[in-house]
Amino acid sequence: MKRAFSPFLLTTYLWLAACQPGSQAPTPTTKQAPRPTQKAVILAINDVYRIEGAANGTMGGLARVRTLRKQLEAEGQPVLLLHAGDALSPNTMSKHFNGGEQMIDILNMMDGAPDAMDPYMVMTFGNHEFDIKDAATLDARVEQSEFYWLDANIDWQDEEDVDLVQASNLLPAKMFTIGALKIGIFSLTTPDTQPVYIDGFDDLEETALSFCTKLREQGADVVVGLTHLRASEDEDILRKLGAKGPDLIVGGHDHVEIARNIDGRWLVKADADALSARVVTIEKDGGTLQVKQNLVKLGEGALDEKDPDVAARVDEWMKKFDPDGTREAAVGYTQTTLTAEELTIRRFETNIGNWVADQMRTAYPKQKADLALINSGSLRLNDVIPVGPIKQGHIDELLPYQTGVLVVQLSGAEIQAALEHSIEDWTGSGHFLQISGLRYTHNTTDGTVSEVVVGDNPLDPQKTYAVALSSYIAGGGDGYDNFADAPRLAEGVDLETLLIERLKKIGAPGINPAVEGRITTTE
Repeated sequence: MKRAFSPFLLTTYLWLAACQPGSQAPTPTTKQAPRPTQKAVILAINDVYRIEGAANGTMGGLARVRTLRKQLEAEGQPVLLLHAGDALSPNTMSKHFNGGEQMIDILNMMDGAPDAMDPYMVMTFGNHEFDIKDAATLDARVEQSEFYWLDANIDWQDEEDVDLVQASNLLPAKMFTIGALKIGIFSLTTPDTQPVYIDGFDDLEETALSFCTKLREQGADVVVGLTHLRASEDEDILRKLGAKGPDLIVGGHDHVEIARNIDGRWLVKADADALSARVVTIEKDGGTLQVKQNLVKLGEGALDEKDPDVAARVDEWMKKFDPDGTREAAVGYTQTTLTAEELTIRRFETNIGNWVADQMRTAYPKQKADLALINSGSLRLNDVIPVGPIKQGHIDELLPYQTGVLVVQLSGAEIQAALEHSIEDWTGSGHFLQISGLRYTHNTTDGTVSEVVVGDNPLDPQKTYAVALSSYIAGGGDGYDNFADAPRLAEGVDLETLLIERLKKIGAPGINPAVEGRITTTE
C-alpha cells in the first residue's frame, strides 16, 4: 500500500510513537530554560545471521551483545539498541525454525526480560528478511518481537485495504527520550529485493528528508537514520541532504565495520554476526551536538564474556536444531585450513572460493566451461574450516540457499564488465566474485580491472566463452543483470550435492586448495 507523506499522517505516526513506553509525548511550552548537557548511548549491530556467533561460538554472537549492553547500562541510564537489518535469513537454522523463530527469541532477551516489551530496542528490515516468501510468516516474526520494527520507505502490499504485514510494533519512525535528549529514528531499506507482498520502496533521499523534517518538528534533538543500504548510498544521503538530513546513520548490509565522517555527520556500521558492535555516544551541550563512536570487538581476545541466560537459551536452540548430531558427520576432509570468513572471502581470492569455483567449472562432463564465477555472498559460512573433517554442517552453512550451477555463453566484453562490477564498492559486498579458469589484477587505487587472462590467453572482448555461474547471478542477482539473458548451454546440477559428491570421492586425507594468484590486489 503506497504510504503518503502527508503532514497529518506523519505527525500522527510520530505522536503515537512518542506515547509508547520509553518515549514522552511533546509538552507545549511557551518558554524553556536552557537544558543541561544531554547524553545518550546507542549500541548498534547489523547482519546477525547466527544466534551463537561465528567460529563455533568463540567469536561474536548475541550473548556477548547482551553483556555489552549490561555494561553500558551500568552507567545509570537506558541504552538504545539498534539493529540495522538482516536477522531472519539466510541460515539453515532459520529455514528449520519457520523463518527465524530462534533469532527473535534470542533478540527478545537483549534487555534481560524475555517476556516483556523492550522499550529501547529498534530494528529495521534488511533485504534478507524478504527471503521469507509469505507475508504471514514475516508478520508472525514481527509480532513475536518484543521490540520495535521500522519500515519508513516500504510500501506494503494490501488486501482489501489491510496491510498484510501489520504488526502493532511496526512503525515508520520512533521517538525516544533518554535523559533530557530526544532521539528521533527513521529507517531506510534497500529496494534490491521486492517480494510479492511489497508494492515498492519510496525514494531514499525523499524519505530521509521528509522524516528528518517531521522528527525535528516533533522536537528531536538528534535524528538517526537506521538503514540497510550500501555504504555509498548512505554517504550520498548525508552529502546531499547535509544539515536537513540525519545527524547520524547507523547502517548494515556491508558486513564489515565502517566509520566515516561525512561533512561532520557520522556513518557507522559493525561487522556481521556481531563479531563487533558499534557504541555511539551522543552529547548535546546547548546547541552543540557531539557524536563519538567506537568499535567493540566481541569474542576471544576482546569482550569475551557471554551473558549466562542468553548463552543457555542459545544452547537449547542448538540442541533442538541438531538433536542427533547429523550436522557433525564428516562428508570429506581438508589438508589445509579453508578460509571462508566474510571479511576475506568478500574482498579477496580464497582457497575455498577457488575450490568451489573449480568444481563448478567441471560440473558438466559433456559441456566444457572455460571459466567459472560465483558471488561470494552465496558462500555464507563466515568461518574457517580447520584441517581435518569437513562436516555436513559446514556445507549447510556455506550454502544456505539452494544453489544451482549453470553454464552460459558470454562475450569477453561481458566478462570484463562482470569483473569490474565485482570490485565496485569494495567494502565487503556479496557481489565480489570467486573465480576459476581466469586471473586478473584488481587495482584498488583507481578501482579498475586489468591484465585479464582466460587459461593462457588474454581475454578477448569479441570472443564468446562458456562460463559456469551460480544460479543466483545467472538469474541477474547481485547486479549481474546481463547474465539473465545469456544463452544457456547446460543446467540442472545442484552445487551442494556436487560438492559433497566430490568430497566423498576424494576421501582422506582430503582436498588441499591454495590461493594461487588468480586475483592480484594492488594498493
